[in-house]
Amino acid sequence: MTALSFYAALLDQMDLALEHLDKGGVHDARFALMLTDNAVELAIHRLATEKHAHLKSWHHLEEAY
Repeated sequence: MTALSFYAALLDQMDLALEHLDKGGVHDARFALMLTDNAVELAIHRLATEKHAHLKSWHHLEEAY
């Protein structure tokens, strides 16, 4: 999955969360929270993976990080 399609999928997930928040129900709000939590978790994981790969390619930077 390319970076652009990954972030597009995250935006779609956040858009779905917003749609459920607009419904106003308790269960919809809970589902929106779950979608938001998942999107943030995926974004942080992607950032950490990319940062690790970048630092691994520079051997002199790996220890300081």
